[in-house]
Order: sequence, then C-alpha cells, then structure tokens
Amino acid sequence: MGDMNGNQGLYQQKLTYRSNGTPCQCLAQPWFIKVPHPVYDPRHGNLLEPIICGENVFHRISDDLTAAEHTVDIITWGFDPGMVLVRGGTAESGTRYGDLLKQITTRKKNPVMVRLLVWHDDAAAQFLMNSAPGFYGRLFPGIGAGLGGFYGDAHHAYNAAWYEEIASGEIPVRLLAELTHSN
Repeated sequence: MGDMNGNQGLYQQKLTYRSNGTPCQCLAQPWFIKVPHPVYDPRHGNLLEPIICGENVFHRISDDLTAAEHTVDIITWGFDPGMVLVRGGTAESGTRYGDLLKQITTRKKNPVMVRLLVWHDDAAAQFLMNSAPGFYGRLFPGIGAGLGGFYGDAHHAYNAAWYEEIASGEIPVRLLAELTHSN
C-alpha cells in the first residue's frame, strides 16, 4: 500500500484568476480553468465568496434564507432539520434549519416556496447512515448513527415531527426525496 499522503496535491482547493472571464468573475476552482476549452460559460451576476469559518457559513445561510423573496431550492445528500444554523447558549438552542424554513414559508410578507431535494436510499441504508434523521419517524435503534447516539431523543423527535408537518402540509415545503440504489 502506498503513502497515504501521496495524492494530497490533488485535493488542495485553490481559487484561481481567470483572465478571459467577465469582469464580475475573477475567481474559479482549478477544474474550471484547466481545460482546453470552456466547459461552463461564465454567467453574468454570479458571485463566488469563499467563507471559511463554519459558524460564519451557517449564519450566512440563515441570513440568505431570511432575505429570500421568491423561492429557495436546497439540494443535498443529507438534511437535518434540527441542525442549529445560528448558535444560541446551548447546542440545542438557537435557530434551527427546520424552524427557519417554516418561518420563511409561512411569513405574511413575501412567503417563499421552498423545494428540498434530499438523496436517500431505502430504510435499511437509512438505518446505517441516517442522512435524513427523522424522515422515517422514530430513531432506529441498533447499529450505525442510531447506535452511536449521534442524535439525542429530543433532537430526533423534533426532526420526525418536522417531516410529519411537511407530509401533512402544515409546513408548505415541497420535499422531493430521490430514492436511489447502489449497484
């Protein structure tokens, strides 16, 4: 077996200036630049803003969701509606992702349509990975994320209730769960 760090250079992320881009585009990932011909043409008005600190990133996500005026599309491998985006005094306090989505879809001025596309596999895979905690209701006892105590009972109960509100239409979020299977 080779040196584990032998390929580390392949995974370094660098922002690079693209000299033939439009004035509003001056940063790009290396894969965008190191091709013999443009793969994706630059689009006017796009903004790439690297945000490094996790707390700042989640606070920015919260701010952007709150400022949305029409639609919000979230496409993700896993979604935890109980995750705290903006911290409070304890781990479970603060602004939760699910509460914020509920707030922006039900507010009186400019309610937005939220579409949430979450990849998930069958219930057996969810038992091991738990990438959408609460989606299938009660916490899976046994192995995987359920066994490790990754989510507490209160956190998981919040998630299960949130997904139940989505399914019943109480929270106007369109949930599109893409069922995929590995071969």
